[in-house]
Amino acid sequence: MTTNSEIEQALTDIIPLVRGSTSVGSKDYVLEYLLGMTATEEGAGAIKRNKDLIEALKENIMEKTASERMLVHCLQILVNCTATGSITLESSSPFASLFHQPTLKALFTLVLDNKSPLADPALMLLANMSQEEENAREIQEFIGLNQEMVNVKLLVDTFCNDKYNSLCQLHHMGSLLANLTQLVKIRKELLSREDNLIPKLLPFIRYESSVDRRASTTRILRNCVFDSSCHEWLLSDDVDLLPNLLLPLAGGEEFKEEEMDKLPLDLQYLPPDKKRESDCEVVSLLLETIFMLCGTKKCRLQLKECGTYFIIRELLYIVNDDIEKAEVSPDRARLISGDVSHSQLVYDKCDMLITTLLNDEPEEGKENFFEYPDAPPADKKGIAEPSVVIPGVNF
Repeated sequence: MTTNSEIEQALTDIIPLVRGSTSVGSKDYVLEYLLGMTATEEGAGAIKRNKDLIEALKENIMEKTASERMLVHCLQILVNCTATGSITLESSSPFASLFHQPTLKALFTLVLDNKSPLADPALMLLANMSQEEENAREIQEFIGLNQEMVNVKLLVDTFCNDKYNSLCQLHHMGSLLANLTQLVKIRKELLSREDNLIPKLLPFIRYESSVDRRASTTRILRNCVFDSSCHEWLLSDDVDLLPNLLLPLAGGEEFKEEEMDKLPLDLQYLPPDKKRESDCEVVSLLLETIFMLCGTKKCRLQLKECGTYFIIRELLYIVNDDIEKAEVSPDRARLISGDVSHSQLVYDKCDMLITTLLNDEPEEGKENFFEYPDAPPADKKGIAEPSVVIPGVNF
């Protein structure tokens, strides 16, 4: 049986093959073997501890000293090794040099090259690198210093153009943006009324081709609404956020005429076969975002007047039915994906939101839930501060 020390020695021995101008066949074989190692926790851990090997992989990407296939392998290895989010910026960290200006420039160059076949793995690497707030701040500082090359508006425009790169999908651009919204500065740029970026993102709440895009878009919005000063604008006709949040949660139920009349026009008389969002994570984030919009009295009253309760009530019935039937038949396919604990989480958030919408208004002076988070009927239990990030991705 191979010991850890023998594995680490073997990895050290192959660094010259990764770094040098080795024959194409030998280098390709070594990189494929390393990529295979990252499929196991033990193998990925051994690679992650070898600073010189990580440096050699990075050098290949920056200097483009290998074939396109090999460069893809180098990026994929780094993506898999950074998926856990345990990257630090300490000088002793094997991954610290990934955050150096030249490396970030090389990665963003690959991502924004609309003819690059390496854009997707480079983007996945950046998304993984931005999971921790300190790391996200380092990437934010790079963006701030290189506005002509990369900026938040450009990243949003790239994300919103699903034909930007015919060779890559760029779904994880949303993951990168979602992770960067941990930072106040990035949220302010996204909420800029002059750039009008939020309306561009709204169609991707319902982007059928990719749950990754739907999830990252809802995370971006969910983090942005922690700034209550923007709520009135988001709910105004200029943005029309509420119908966009409610539509994925709505089915084809029939409502009483007086209930239907209260709903936004986009939610009235939906076809009987209208499908709800089935991904539990997306549903949960949509509910959290709507709940946060209840933070101030004016916006809360607007949500009440727009019939938000009726949509959430019907969703609650569906989720409750899912939970009850799953208890009888665990293998039964449910309308909301995920295990029963996920459905229970959605149920709890529906219940919390309905309580907020139905309860009497709090006493004067405590109408703002952001200033008085414990004032009834608000209960922010289970809703974290705006540090919700996309989990690490891998191949």
